[in-house]
Amino acid sequence: MQQEGPRAPTVPQPQGERTAYFHAWGSWLRSSSVLGRALQYGGLNPVQPLETPPRFVLVNAANTHGALDFGSAFQVFDTRGAPTSKRVEKADRFRVIVHADSLLVGGFEMRWDGSPGTFSIDLVNPPFAPESAIQVRHAYVIAAYQTGGARTVPYESFQVDVSDFYLPERWKTRLRWTRSHAGLGAAAIHDDGQVAVVTESGQFFRYSLDRKPNTTEPAHTVESKLSFEPYDLSILDSGYAVLSRADSGTVLHRLDPNGKELWRVAIPFEATQPPVDGGKGRVYVAGKGFAAVEDGKLLYAHPGDQQWATAFEDGTVALAIGPELRIIDRDGTIRQSLRTKDGERLTTPPAIASDGTIWVGSETTLYHAR
Repeated sequence: MQQEGPRAPTVPQPQGERTAYFHAWGSWLRSSSVLGRALQYGGLNPVQPLETPPRFVLVNAANTHGALDFGSAFQVFDTRGAPTSKRVEKADRFRVIVHADSLLVGGFEMRWDGSPGTFSIDLVNPPFAPESAIQVRHAYVIAAYQTGGARTVPYESFQVDVSDFYLPERWKTRLRWTRSHAGLGAAAIHDDGQVAVVTESGQFFRYSLDRKPNTTEPAHTVESKLSFEPYDLSILDSGYAVLSRADSGTVLHRLDPNGKELWRVAIPFEATQPPVDGGKGRVYVAGKGFAAVEDGKLLYAHPGDQQWATAFEDGTVALAIGPELRIIDRDGTIRQSLRTKDGERLTTPPAIASDGTIWVGSETTLYHAR
C-alpha cells in the first residue's frame, strides 16, 4: 500500500554531521564516528534517575534533545534531563531513530515535545513474528530526505523473519523499492542513499537509491560472493568494515566498494557492535574487549568485560566499560577515566553530540560529561 502524508516545513540540516547513516547521533549503530573533538571532561554528571537500565541513549546533533531506548519502551528528554514525554511502551524489535527535528519509533514520527508527527511508514509484509522460534537478524533501511540535501538514516530490527528494504521519501511513505534476502544479515546506507547489505550466507550487495522505471527493483545492483559468513558491517570512507565469527573470537574484514576483500585480521574476543571508523585507515572493534586495527595490522587487542565504543573524527574514542567512561587517545593511552556516582555499570554506548558532550546511561542513572 502507498500512503501520502502532508509535507513538513523545511528543517535546517544539523551542523557537523559526518555521515548520514546514523541509527542515532553518536551511537554505535551504523555511526562509525562523529564530527567534533573530545573535551577535557569534568566528570560524569548525574542528570536523571532511571527506573530501568536503558539500552541506548540517543541525542540530536544540536545537543538540545535526546531519547532513552529501554528496548520495550522509550522516553524523550531535553538536555537538561527533564522528560518531555511520558514513558511510552513499544515493541522490543523497534529501535528509535533520531532526526534533527523528531524521532522515528517503529516507523512512526514523534516530535521532541512528545507530540505525534505527520510521518509514518506503511510497511509491506511487516515483521510481526516476535514469538518465532527462528531468530533472524535483518535490517529495515529508511532514507529520509529534506529540502536542500539528503539525509539517510538506517533502522535496524534484530529479531524478524523478513528482510525488505524500504526507501520512502521524507513525509511520503511511497515505496521506492524493496528487496528480500533469506538468512541472517545486516545493512547500512551511504550518504547518497546507496544501501550495502551482507548476509550470513556469504553474499554482499550494494543497491542504488534509484529504481528501475515502473518496477520496485533498484536501478543498479553490485553483487559479490564472500569467502566468509558476515554478520555485521559499517561503512568506511572507501569501502566497508565487516565482521565474521571465529572459534576464538572475531575476524575483521576490509572490503572495497564492490565487496572485494582487501584484508582480514583476527580479533581475540567476541565483537558485539559494528566496527567503528577511526579515520585514516583505523578501525576499532569493541565487545568482550577492545582492539585497534590499521591498514590490515592489529595494533593492540585487550580482551575483557563488555565494552561499547564511539569515535570522534580524530580517532579519539569514548569507551563505556563497567562503571567507567574512558576517553582513549588514538595511540591507546587512556586520557581520562570518569566513574559513575555509585559505581554502577554503564549499559549504553556513549552518545556524542556535535559540541563534544557525551551522554551515557547506567543501571540507575542518565549521565552526561562536559
